[in-house]
Amino acid sequence: MVVLCTNSYAQSPPDAGTQRPGSFIPLDQISEIVVTATKREERLQEVPIAVTVVGGQQLTQQNINQVVDLTRSVPSLNVAGPFGALSIRGIGSVSFSRSAEGSVGVVVDGVALANTSTNPPQLFDVARVEVLEGPQGMLFGRNSSAGVVSLVTNAPSPDRFEVDAHADVGTLNNYIGRAVVNIPVADDAALRISGAYSQSPNTQYNRYDGTNYNVDGESARARFQWEPSSALTVNLIADYSDFIQRGGVPWSVYYPTPGSLLSSRLAACGVNVNKDNTDGCTDGGNHTTNETYGFSGQIDARGGDLTLTSIRA
Repeated sequence: MVVLCTNSYAQSPPDAGTQRPGSFIPLDQISEIVVTATKREERLQEVPIAVTVVGGQQLTQQNINQVVDLTRSVPSLNVAGPFGALSIRGIGSVSFSRSAEGSVGVVVDGVALANTSTNPPQLFDVARVEVLEGPQGMLFGRNSSAGVVSLVTNAPSPDRFEVDAHADVGTLNNYIGRAVVNIPVADDAALRISGAYSQSPNTQYNRYDGTNYNVDGESARARFQWEPSSALTVNLIADYSDFIQRGGVPWSVYYPTPGSLLSSRLAACGVNVNKDNTDGCTDGGNHTTNETYGFSGQIDARGGDLTLTSIRA
C-alpha cells in the first residue's frame, strides 16, 4: 500500500495578508473572520444565515468604490435596473422615483440608509462589507425583504496617529482618490476623518452639445469613538456625500430602424448607429445633483455575556 501526503490549502479570506485575490495560503495561516450579521459578533462559520464577506483589502485590490461594484465579488448580488438598483438572488425592485425604496437594504454601522435604490453610497475607509442573502426584516426592518448590504467602517484607534491616502488615474478621465487621518484625542478616545472623490470615465458622447456623460462623487465621514471603560463604548458619526451626473446622453442606440424618424435624425447629427455605438444626440443636456448627509450616535454597554446597544440617527 502506498500513501501520499500533501499539504492542505484553502482560498484566502478577504484580508489574508498581502495575498492577491484568488491565491491560496496554508490552512494554518487563515485568520478568523468575525461578522455582525445577526447584530452580535460571531465567527462567520457559525452564523446561521447565508453571508458573503468582502474585506477592506479586497475592496482596494478589486477597485470596488461603490456598492454597485460589489457585484464583481458577490455572486448573489446584481444590479436590477437603472440608477444602481440592487437585487439579491434575482429579487429586487426597480423604480424611477427618487422617493422609492428598494428591497435590498443598505446599512452603514448599524444605521439603515434611505433612498439607496437610486443613490448607493461610496465605499471608502471600510473594514468589511457583509452581504446577507434572503429576508432580513426581523433584525433590519423594512426594505430588506431580499437581503441587506451591511457596511462596517474602520473604527478610530487611540493607539497611534495615522495618515493614509490612495489615488487611481485611468483612461477617459477616470479619477479615484481616498484619504484617511486617525487622530488620538486621549488614551481612551480617538477621531477618524476620511474622504473620497471619484470621477467616472467619460462615456456616451452627446454630439449635440459636445459633452460626455460622467458622474462626480464626493464623500466625507467623521467618526469619534470613546471607550471610558471595558464595559462602555460611545460612537458618534457624521457623513456627507454629493453626486453630480452631467453631460452626455442617458442612453445610446445600437440598432437602427431604416427609414424611421429617429434613425434619420441621429444620422443628421453624425451618430453612426451600430453595436459599438456610444454616441447620441439630445437637446436639453443632463445635470442631476444628489446630496445626502446624516448623523448617528451609538452606545454599547456590556455586562457579562450581554451587550445593550442603543443607536439614534
